[in-house]
Amino acid sequence: MGTIQSMPTRIARGPSAESIPRQNPRAKRDPRRRPIPFLEAKAALQQNLANRRARLQLSQRALAARSGVNVAYITQIETGNRNPTLLILGRLARALGTDIATLLRSANARTVRARRYSTRGRKPG
Repeated sequence: MGTIQSMPTRIARGPSAESIPRQNPRAKRDPRRRPIPFLEAKAALQQNLANRRARLQLSQRALAARSGVNVAYITQIETGNRNPTLLILGRLARALGTDIATLLRSANARTVRARRYSTRGRKPG
């Protein structure tokens, strides 16, 4: 008969601390790499959606009928309990006669320019 091999005393559970690459601590403090101000955009959306709806004298039910978005969902967006998708934002913006950028624009937001990168001289693929 064969011999019984002993079980290892330590069970490996994922990578060891030595094999996990460390992030550069300066990367977080680099002023050029700023995160998108998500909370500011969310607050701006809540305020702009409610203000635009009130300016057009629309109830949440009327906006829901125009946009095809559920009334409860509109309420949750305005109270900050939901994060709408771009599709929902597009529907709401169209029903309010505006665009998505206007709904997300904060009163104290600075203008951010998109960078264009040239693709000349690069090989496709």
